[in-house]
Amino acid sequence: MEPEAYSYIGHQLSEQGYLVGIPQMLFNFPILDTNKANEIIDNYSSISHWFIGGVGRCFSSKLCLQLPQEASGLILLGAYPTEDTDFSNTQLPKLSIYAEHDDLTTLHDIKDTRNLLSKSVVFYQIDGGNHAQFGMYGPRREDRSANITVKEQ
Repeated sequence: MEPEAYSYIGHQLSEQGYLVGIPQMLFNFPILDTNKANEIIDNYSSISHWFIGGVGRCFSSKLCLQLPQEASGLILLGAYPTEDTDFSNTQLPKLSIYAEHDDLTTLHDIKDTRNLLSKSVVFYQIDGGNHAQFGMYGPRREDRSANITVKEQ
C-alpha cells in the first residue's frame, strides 16, 4: 500500500514528539526494498530507540530480527509473525493491535501465532475495526465491514 495511507497514524505520533518514517517501497512491497529502514536509521543516527511496525503478514517482524541493535520494539497492526520470525525467546517489547472484524488477519491468526511472540507481548483488540482501516486506502472486498470510522480505529 502507499505510504500516504498510513500518514494519519504517523501524523498523530509525530504530534506527540516522535519521529515517524513511512518509506515509499518499490511497487509498495517491503520485501523488495529491504534497505529503506537502514536508510532512515542512518539518516537519524542521533536516535537510539527505534520501534518498527507494520501491517499484514508483516515484513516488520523480519526487519526487527535483522536489526537487533537498532530495534527497541515491534508494533504489529493487523499483523502476526511467521515461523521464520520467532520472538518467543526474546525480551523485545511487542504490541499487537488487531481488529474485531479483520478478515485478512483474523482472530484465529492472532491466536494461532501467539506462541511466536513472548509472554511480554501486549495484545489490543479494536472493537468494531477491520483490516482496511489500519490505513486509509478504502474498503477491501476480502475484508469485513467495520462498525467504526477510520479515525475512531
